[in-house]
Amino acid sequence: MGPPQILGPKEQRDVREDFEVGKVLGEGQYGITREAKRRGGGEVFAVKTISKKKIVSAAERRETKREIDIMWFLKGHPNIVKIESAYEDANDLHIVMELCRGGELFDSIINRGHYTEEDAAAICRAMLSAVSHMHALGVMHRDLKPENFLLVHPEDHPESAKVTDFGLSLFVKPEEFLSELIGSAYYVAPEVLRSHYYSKADIWSIGVILYILLSGEPPFFGDSDDAIFQSILRGELDLASEPWREISAGAKECVQLMLVSNPRRRATTQQVLAHPWMAKGGASTRPLNNALVARISKFSNMDKFKRLACKTIAASLTPDEILGLKKMFE
Repeated sequence: MGPPQILGPKEQRDVREDFEVGKVLGEGQYGITREAKRRGGGEVFAVKTISKKKIVSAAERRETKREIDIMWFLKGHPNIVKIESAYEDANDLHIVMELCRGGELFDSIINRGHYTEEDAAAICRAMLSAVSHMHALGVMHRDLKPENFLLVHPEDHPESAKVTDFGLSLFVKPEEFLSELIGSAYYVAPEVLRSHYYSKADIWSIGVILYILLSGEPPFFGDSDDAIFQSILRGELDLASEPWREISAGAKECVQLMLVSNPRRRATTQQVLAHPWMAKGGASTRPLNNALVARISKFSNMDKFKRLACKTIAASLTPDEILGLKKMFE
C-alpha cells in the first residue's frame, strides 16, 4: 500500500499526460523543480515535484495541501507566483506554476549594478501590494525574505518580483494570534520570538528587506541565530551611522513605520503605501553609493552559503532523521 492521497480525485493523474517535463531548475529538501512544456501549446512552466515519502505525517499532508490551496486562493495578483495546476500519482505530488527565469530579487539588483532610492521604493511597493492582497484574503505568509521574491524574466525591473514559497503560510482570522516559532532568522518579528503574533509579523519582514535595500546590511544581526534573535528583541534600530546619513528622511520614516517592535503600533500595508516616499515619483532618482550594491552582494552570498550548507546536510539525512530534527526543533 502506497502513501495516503493528499489531493482530491480530480488531481489524481499523471502530470506527463499534459506536460513534457524537462531539465532540472533547482532542488530543495522536499522536492525537485523542473521545466515543463504544455503538450500542444508550447507554454513553459515550472513543475515542483515532491516525493510523498517525505510527507510522512498527517500534519505534513495537511500542510502540503494547504500550501496548494493558498496558491489557488491568491492566484491573479501580479506580484504573486501563479499556480497553473496540481497533480498527484502513487509516489509524487506535482505543482505546476509560473516559471521565473529571472532569479532572486537580490541577484537582479546585483546584476544591474546601479541603484536609487526610487528603485528601493518601487520594490517595496510591490511587496506591500502582494502582502496587502494576502492579508485582505486572510492569508499570512510567515516567511517573507529576499529569496522568496523571484523575477519572471532576467531583464525585468526588480519591482515586478513575485512572492513564492507558501509552505509556511496559513489562513488566519483578523488578528488571530499564533504561537509557532517559524521563519528565517534575519526577518523574523520580535513577537514571533515571543510566540504571540498575528499577520503584522509579515510587515516587519518587509521592513527588514527595505532596510537591507537601503543599507546593504540587516538591521539586527549576530554571529548565530540566537545572537540575531537577541538583537531583534532588543530592537535597537540604527538609522544614524553610514550609509544612513546619505539616505532621505522619507526612506527612514518608511523603515521606522514597519520596524516597530510593538505590532499594535506597527503600520499596516496601506499606511506604509500612503507615505509620500512610497508614491511613484516620491523617492530620489539620484544613484546611491556604489558600495551599497557591493554590500548587498556580500550579504546575499553569505546567505546563499548558509542555505547551501543546510541543503548539503539535509541531503545526507534519511526521512526519519529529518523528522527527528523537526521534532527536536519544535
